[in-house]
Amino acid sequence: MDNLYQLKEEKDAVHDPNGGVQSITVEEVNAYEGHKIDKLGRYTGLPFIARRAFETEDVVSPGTVYWNGNALNKSENFVLIFGQVTQDGYSFKRIIEKTAANDMLKIKDFAGRTTTLNIVSYEELNDGEGNPYQAVTVVGFPENSDYVYSVDDAVPCMVEIITKSATVSPLTDYDEKFTAAGGAETFEVETNMKNISVTLNEGKVLQKTEGHWEYSGNELTVNYELAEGDFVYIKGLY
Repeated sequence: MDNLYQLKEEKDAVHDPNGGVQSITVEEVNAYEGHKIDKLGRYTGLPFIARRAFETEDVVSPGTVYWNGNALNKSENFVLIFGQVTQDGYSFKRIIEKTAANDMLKIKDFAGRTTTLNIVSYEELNDGEGNPYQAVTVVGFPENSDYVYSVDDAVPCMVEIITKSATVSPLTDYDEKFTAAGGAETFEVETNMKNISVTLNEGKVLQKTEGHWEYSGNELTVNYELAEGDFVYIKGLY
């Protein structure tokens, strides 16, 4: 994680406030400054690692965008594969699902290459291990760089989404803890929630697909045998 408190602590370790003349080597300073630039650069846009192709066959790594051997300026439809979350753990699905055809992606990588792409469509798929990812069909522009990421490339990049209105209405996080009375139970939550997760006692994840819970209107019913005093954690977006 890009913890700037930790970065400050590292500064004191490198720049010893009690150190004398020549107590800091150029090598130490350069290493720290490089580390700092790398961290601070993640604070603009959505951080990903750009790669040519999967590191492991049919497995999509979190925080990674795969170009599938396409040039940055390809002016025909091609697919970018995005991991479900960014490098700092934010849901990319939350953002991409708010877009429409002809909204734009802007991607700037650590080498200074800025790429603009028209969004054609997107869909959520699963990789060979069942992990969800976002497959975004795009079209590039001739003025983009003609660079093609190599097999060995793992290039930090920042992703921005530009919509027709130049704004994306943010969703609000819902995160509540309930104490169960025992047995199946219904809890009052927000309406129109998405990306719902239900966890019991910070451990067991209750699955909707297995009938553990259902959601309708502003009510979420847990069809699971709860014990009195169990904690039920409900998270989502609305």
